[in-house]
Amino acid sequence: MATVSACGVSRRRARVEWGLAEQIAAVGLPVPVLEHPVCAGRRFRFDLAWPDHKLACEVDGATWTHGRHTRGAGVERDCEKFSLAAIDGWCLLRVTTQMVRSGMALSLVERALTARGATIGWLGRPRSPTPPIVARRGVSGAGTGITL
Repeated sequence: MATVSACGVSRRRARVEWGLAEQIAAVGLPVPVLEHPVCAGRRFRFDLAWPDHKLACEVDGATWTHGRHTRGAGVERDCEKFSLAAIDGWCLLRVTTQMVRSGMALSLVERALTARGATIGWLGRPRSPTPPIVARRGVSGAGTGITL
């Protein structure tokens, strides 16, 4: 199975992002780069990225508890970050913690990778039509050892 490298990312800080990356690797999708820079000269980073396909995924946490992604300054910074990425030709998926837990984020990532020409499955073979890994609060996802 492919593995995910943290690239210096704190597992505690990025628990849900790490869990999504583990789900992606577990089903044989191309492994993402965590905390990939959005553009030179700025500190913006994508949560998960596939630079060869110019595809990125941002996990917006705390959407129901007035977290950073739902407050004025956070929304402003996200708008700037996403606009700079679009100008540079990136396709950006935005997902929530619940979408990661339900498996919807994994499905969207697979569809986006396929649409952008990525090789899907083990050694280029199509992956089997198994249901997505569903990570629920307090339950480790598919033997990854990651508890969301």
